Amino acid sequence: MAQLNIVSVVDVGKALLKGSLDGHLYMMDNAVKSGGQGTARLSTRCQRGQVLNWIIYPMQGPAASVRISGITFLDGEVCGELKIYGGVLDQTSPYAPVYDYWAGYVLGDLAYGAYRYRLEVELRSAVWARRLCVDTPSLNVQPPSKSGGM
Repeated sequence: MAQLNIVSVVDVGKALLKGSLDGHLYMMDNAVKSGGQGTARLSTRCQRGQVLNWIIYPMQGPAASVRISGITFLDGEVCGELKIYGGVLDQTSPYAPVYDYWAGYVLGDLAYGAYRYRLEVELRSAVWARRLCVDTPSLNVQPPSKSGGM
């Protein structure tokens, strides 16, 4: 079973200006048949036991940064070992690129179905710093297909 990457891109300038991620967060994954690709309503199709990696990037250049500050499932425990991995390479600059990501695995005894989560992000520009979140993405836990793939 392959690991899944959930990649988010944030228009940091617009999100900071509006004080919201609505319309400024674009999420996608490498799963087959996930819904909501390119939106904050991504529904990642996955299986029990599958490893998930959450990665985030700013749209702007080095003057803006974004990092995931938390992932919280709204329906209870869904992922095991869900935590941050990696870290900032140069901690002397607030504009240093962040090379961290969040990862966890879907619990093996989880009931099949959709599980929404809150994605919390920290955004920084030369002028502002702010934490924002969305509660719209989800994991769609499916049984293995008879052909072996999803």
